[in-house]
Amino acid sequence: MRFEPTLTGYLDERTLGRIDAILRESPERPTDVFYRAGAERPYLGRHGLLKTGIAMRRLMADRGVDLRCGRTLRDRLLAQGLVDVQAEGTISVWHGGSPGAALIRLSYEQLAEPMIQGGYLSEADLIADLARLEDPAMAFPSPILWSVRGRRPTLT
Repeated sequence: MRFEPTLTGYLDERTLGRIDAILRESPERPTDVFYRAGAERPYLGRHGLLKTGIAMRRLMADRGVDLRCGRTLRDRLLAQGLVDVQAEGTISVWHGGSPGAALIRLSYEQLAEPMIQGGYLSEADLIADLARLEDPAMAFPSPILWSVRGRRPTLT
């Protein structure tokens, strides 16, 4: 078995600089850098989640949207008696200026007023995030696309 240095997650430039400094001191040392994010994930810099995305999810949850719906679809189909139920979740990395970034931008613009008026986000943070969505250097995870399938049991 072989272990390689692994970087998981998205880190801000300051943290990346600190990691680079450590690696320069001990380039032969295997390194594993990771973080665990809970339901309320923090802003993570140029690569990662935008403050507006976090605010949008909080607003939606507060208004009753089930943000975990896709994760529960498999169990829902099983509860309906379907068999051979399978579920897949697909995620992509989208970049600023892409069609995916344009889709996210539309969502942010549509919910801008309630997010700002509700105190979920400042107008300055919204404006900064909208600009980041145009920056090709920006990379962020897409929403998860869930695909769940099953079949009715055969009658015997």
